[in-house]
Amino acid sequence: MTSFTTSKRYPYRSFSSGVFFLKSLLLFILMFPVFFACTAEADFSIGDQVRMNANLFTKYTSNNNYAFLNNNSDNLYIRGRAGMDILVNRYLGFTLSGETYSSHDDEHYHLHEEDEDTGLRLAYLDIISPYSNSISLRLGRQEIVKGGERVFGALDWSPLGRTHDAVSVLFKPNSFMDIDIFLIKVDDNSMADAANVDGEAYTASVYTRLFTGPFDSFEAYYVYQDYDEDSQSALAPQVFSSHSRGGDYEVHTVGLLAKIPLDNNIIVGFEGNYQFGDLGKKHLSSYFVHFGIKKELFFRSLSSLSLEYDLYSGDSDNDDNDVNTYQPIFPSYYKQLGLIAWSGPKNIVIFKAVAGGEIIDNLTWRLAAYVHRLHKKDDSAYLWNMRAWHGGAHAGDDPLNSEYLAKGFDIELNYDFSRFASLKTSYSLLEPLDYIDDFLNMEGKSSRTISQFTCSLEVTF
Repeated sequence: MTSFTTSKRYPYRSFSSGVFFLKSLLLFILMFPVFFACTAEADFSIGDQVRMNANLFTKYTSNNNYAFLNNNSDNLYIRGRAGMDILVNRYLGFTLSGETYSSHDDEHYHLHEEDEDTGLRLAYLDIISPYSNSISLRLGRQEIVKGGERVFGALDWSPLGRTHDAVSVLFKPNSFMDIDIFLIKVDDNSMADAANVDGEAYTASVYTRLFTGPFDSFEAYYVYQDYDEDSQSALAPQVFSSHSRGGDYEVHTVGLLAKIPLDNNIIVGFEGNYQFGDLGKKHLSSYFVHFGIKKELFFRSLSSLSLEYDLYSGDSDNDDNDVNTYQPIFPSYYKQLGLIAWSGPKNIVIFKAVAGGEIIDNLTWRLAAYVHRLHKKDDSAYLWNMRAWHGGAHAGDDPLNSEYLAKGFDIELNYDFSRFASLKTSYSLLEPLDYIDDFLNMEGKSSRTISQFTCSLEVTF
C-alpha cells in the first residue's frame, strides 16, 4: 500500500514511494516542449484534444536586517511545473499539472530534505452544462482567482503559489453579469508556506461581476470562513490583541468594488468590505477601505501615475469582548513588492504613490513609495517583514506619542525576452519612523532599515 507523506515546510501531498517516478515524468514533460522551442515556435498540442504546458522558474533573494534583527540571508529557489489540458468533448475537459521545487540557503547551498517537494498542483474537471452554456462547473484541485486576486488568489510571487481543493460553479445569466459560487475544503495545499492545517476548515463565497453602466468594473462579494480552533494557527494568524479566545473562527465578509473611468484618461477606484462574526468567545466587527486614482499618460517612459489609500481597522479597547482589528481574508498572504508578510496588514493606514512606464521595447519599470501609519494607537499593528507591538496596549504604559510606523519604496524592472521568457528584478527598502524608533529603541543604530533584492527568470511554454 502506498504511503502518503506531507512536507512540514512546504505541505504538498506526495507519494513517498513514487517521488522518483513523478520527478522523472515532470522532467520528461518539461524537456519535451523545451526541445521543440529550440527548433520552432510550436504550440505543443497533440491533435486538437491535448495541449501540454511547462514552466521553469528560478529566483534569487537577498534579505538584509529582516525584522530589524540585524540578520542577513540569501536564498535560491528553483521550481518546475508541467502539465496538460485534455478536451474530451465540448462539455468536458480535464487539467493535470505537477510541480517540483527546491530551496537552497546561503550557509550550505545544498539541498535540504525539508526544502524540496514534488507533488500534484492542479487536477480538476471542467464541465459545461449540455442544457445551457451559461452554467459551468470546476471540480478538484484548482486556482481560485476572483476580482484581480484581491479576495482569493493564485498569486505566484511565492515560489510555490497556492491551489485549493474546491468546487466552483459559474453562472452567466446574461451578457453583463457573472455569478461565481465556490466552496473550498481548506488544507495544507491551500497554504503557500505555512504549517500543516490540523483541523477542519471551510470557506465559501459568492462573487458577482457586472459589466454595465459607467463602470469599468463593478463587483460585489460575500465570503464565509469557518475554521475550527485547531486550524487557526495556520489559517487565521492574529495579532496578540485580537487573538481568538477558546473557540472556532467563524467570520462573514461582505464587500464591494467599483472602478469608474473619467475624462482625460483618469480612473477612480474604490473597494470596501465589512467583517462580522466570532473569534472564539469574542465578537468580530472590522472593516477595510481602499481608494485610488490613476492617470494614464501619453509618454512611453512615464505611462501612468496613481495615488492610493488603504485603511485596515484597529481596536481602541483590547479588553472588551469586541475585536475591531481587521482580519485579512484567507489565504492571509499579502504582498508589498519584495517585502512579504505572513498575516497581512492590521490596524494600519497606508499612503502610496505609484509610477510606471516602458524604458525600451519590452523593458518596463514600476516605482512605489509609501508611508505606514497606525490606525488606532491603543492597538497592536502588523507591518510587512516585522511585528511592531504597542507596549502601551499590553503593559499598561502610556501610548507612544508618534503614530507613524515606517516609510519605504519598491522598484521593479521587468524584461520580456520573448513570448516564452521574462527576467524580473526588484529592490525594496523599509525605514522606521518615530513610532518604531521609540518602541524598538532604534534611534542612532546603524541597522535601521530593512531591504530586499530579488532577481527571477521565468520560462513558460
